[in-house]
Amino acid sequence: MARRFHPASEAEVRLVLQGITDLMSRTDGGPAEFAGHDPAAISVEYPHLVYDLSALEVLLGHSRAGAQLSSTRYLVLDGSESLAAVEVRTRQPDGSPFIANVNFGPFAVRFIDAVNDPSEVSGEGINFEVTLLRCSAIGVTAIWWQSSDPTLDRVRVIPPAPVGVDTATDYRFDTYMKLLQPLARNVINSTDATNGA
Repeated sequence: MARRFHPASEAEVRLVLQGITDLMSRTDGGPAEFAGHDPAAISVEYPHLVYDLSALEVLLGHSRAGAQLSSTRYLVLDGSESLAAVEVRTRQPDGSPFIANVNFGPFAVRFIDAVNDPSEVSGEGINFEVTLLRCSAIGVTAIWWQSSDPTLDRVRVIPPAPVGVDTATDYRFDTYMKLLQPLARNVINSTDATNGA
């Protein structure tokens, strides 16, 4: 399998580096995750597109078409250690990039682990782009291996996973969506019940 990441934007990389350097240079020391790290040693790598799905899109089966491109995400590293994940969006109408979100914690590390897993999805001669697929309403985030042929797409959930979803399995896209549909139904029914109360 050939694996590729989204091409990095020089302007976005500069923006992320400046934003992280500013955080690390705060007089209060900045986020605890940056303690003991030298801003000069920081690198910005693994650029990948982020797609968001609503619970309704999952339930209606519109998932591939309904996945909305929301940002480009970069991992902030010190050597091989992952410190943060930074999402960059484009401001309208001038098209300038801005930092939309900075996340700390285990997800960035788990993303790298899943991408580099030697048992990752296989397919001789197939070129996959590594993207992120998230459904916040259900509380699940996954690597979406996108191919030029959508029938070959695969999805691997980043831990923690909902009950019944295996983080060691590369699911076909449609199979993965079927696993999520009962969870999406529960979320929507719960929301409807709350709104009707």
